[in-house]
Amino acid sequence: MNRKHDLKCLCAHASHIHSFVLRKGIDKDPYIFTSLLSLYIHCDDPLSAELLFRGRKTKGLIAWNAMISGFSHNRMPYEALSLLEQMVSEEIKPDETTIASALSSCSQLSTLRLGKEIHFFALKGGLMGDNYVSCAIIDMYAKCGVIHLSKRFFDQLKEIDTASWTVLISGYGVNGNGKMSVQL
Repeated sequence: MNRKHDLKCLCAHASHIHSFVLRKGIDKDPYIFTSLLSLYIHCDDPLSAELLFRGRKTKGLIAWNAMISGFSHNRMPYEALSLLEQMVSEEIKPDETTIASALSSCSQLSTLRLGKEIHFFALKGGLMGDNYVSCAIIDMYAKCGVIHLSKRFFDQLKEIDTASWTVLISGYGVNGNGKMSVQL
């Protein structure tokens, strides 16, 4: 079996799995709760995940991250960014996963101002050492049409890897500068 087929089979039974978890009374376990969120998100059912999430009084960072990245992954950037705002207002401290997902949402919306704010937040919060965050920053600046800021940030990286190069090259291509992407 292939992974896509396995996921399709799992998604067909998502509501049954959720019902089983409720019947057994194990829905209070934070790992099981987050697994259910991820199940709905990966089954392209972020609204069911959101209902489950909103019904829970106490949520850990991993659950918040599952929802924010899930919304972003499912092309729901407004919802992802709104949830980030709610998370911060509830004094849950974002981590690298949160930041990378929020920057991805900014990329989808081409919202430079908010992207810069999140970049600054990551810088101030000491969250810049993560490769996912670095790539998300490069991507966000490129998709917001300011490829020179992508390049400037790229040039300041202490460690440049294949992922960073790929995002920068793609950014030049997205901005209509295929010649520069080939030269890199």
